[in-house]
Amino acid sequence: MKPKLKLGKVEIRKSRMSDATAISKILDDDRVVNNLTDIPSPYTLRCAKKDIENSLKYWKQKKGYAFTIIYDSVVVGQVFLEDPARGMKAYSIGYYIAYDYWGRGIATNAAKLAVKYGFNSLGLKKIWGDNDSDMSASGRVMEKAGFKQEGLMKKQVYRKTSKGKEKYVDLVIWGKINR
Repeated sequence: MKPKLKLGKVEIRKSRMSDATAISKILDDDRVVNNLTDIPSPYTLRCAKKDIENSLKYWKQKKGYAFTIIYDSVVVGQVFLEDPARGMKAYSIGYYIAYDYWGRGIATNAAKLAVKYGFNSLGLKKIWGDNDSDMSASGRVMEKAGFKQEGLMKKQVYRKTSKGKEKYVDLVIWGKINR
């Protein structure tokens, strides 16, 4: 099955190897990667191909679902349903968007589409996500996609600032339940 969902100008579909070049360019941008976890730098075409290969394997195993986000026929990011909880009825959501496409509501629509797929096609009971407290735009995406704030983990995320100092930020936890 090759799901393809659309909302306005935003479409998500199962990621495929032909997305690798676009994904490698998006994730080789520090402005995007600084907001993500465990992304190598530089992020090469080889990295993208390996990640897509793994995502296709996880899709078959029902351990994760990687969707490519397309806006006006251009690959602009990915949205994921991953890390299933015990019983396989709750997954986390994650996403990233190319820097040049920030602020257009693309992440919100992609999240809504992924939630629709998770609830309607996978029969999930819950989808949850998180954002660093200093990334309020990501929190707004969750809110606009219908998620409710469920918690706050104090000083959960460690970073080094551009001046090399240590910084700890809180992690905001969001959830959406399929009623």
